[in-house]
Amino acid sequence: MNKLISVIIPVYNCEKYIKRCLESVIKQSYANFEVIVINDGSIDNSLEVIKEVSQEDKRIRIVSQENKGVSYSRRHGVEIANGDYITFIDADDYIESRFLETMYNEIIKNKVGLVCCNSIDVGIETTDINNPILKNEIVSDTNKLLKDFFEGRRYAYTIWAKLYSKKILENMIYPDIKYTEDTYLMLEVFNKIDCCSLITYQGYYYYHNENSITNSINYKERYLNMLETYKYLLEICSNKSIENYKKANQILVKYLYGAITVYALEKDDEWNEFLNQYFYDYYGLIKHKYCKKNLKWIILRILCKNEKKVKNILEKIYKNRGIK
Repeated sequence: MNKLISVIIPVYNCEKYIKRCLESVIKQSYANFEVIVINDGSIDNSLEVIKEVSQEDKRIRIVSQENKGVSYSRRHGVEIANGDYITFIDADDYIESRFLETMYNEIIKNKVGLVCCNSIDVGIETTDINNPILKNEIVSDTNKLLKDFFEGRRYAYTIWAKLYSKKILENMIYPDIKYTEDTYLMLEVFNKIDCCSLITYQGYYYYHNENSITNSINYKERYLNMLETYKYLLEICSNKSIENYKKANQILVKYLYGAITVYALEKDDEWNEFLNQYFYDYYGLIKHKYCKKNLKWIILRILCKNEKKVKNILEKIYKNRGIK
């Protein structure tokens, strides 16, 4: 007998798209599923649309909560899921009619805890590059998964277009961040699984929505979120993938210096908060040889805005490095 699959869909203000998403699920060729819709404090008509569609299919469960963010919603969905397997769909995306069947057959055939497929881009034009899975294969090497991550293979940093064994997701960390939360969770998954299946099947439609949260710009928050994610990446590479350790250092340097540039434009109190609460925690993790070549670049970037802030950061760097 086919196992139950839990489809988890966090929803926040997606009244224009959620009906399409839900209908793509209830029309699946694989019938043994439940849909858990987490209404994350929507203030538009999303909940009304969900209720309307749920009248057509009793497999849809609706959970409403105060707005707590997509990571909390996903974690909550996993906690209350009854399925042996779980897939996540974003509310403005949708799936091909054989998605659940194809993914389930693959996960059972190869006896793995995770199967990943390709996605198709729809919606507005975007600079987001869709680097696909190029061949069907079973991967048991963390180095391979991280190599694909650094090469920008989409499956390696998105939580959707996948089917997971519920056991994998029950003890994961769901970070309280708005940007790169998918990346963080996938790194967590890669760090803990023994193997996964990659397939070239294109079963997930990724809708580029100009009003999505990832397109609402708050550069300070965005950089801090990315720093938290790439700090974790550095930790994983240090323990499991030393051949990717240099790349992990370089990417942390890149976003740390990006954060410095953004905060250097702010008022002194915000600059000092960043310097004291965040900067050295991240800078101290980076191997010094990967920092030195970038030091002139960062000084020039800040110097054109505020000479005092250059002095602040140089004092902190050299003091903590034990350099007089």
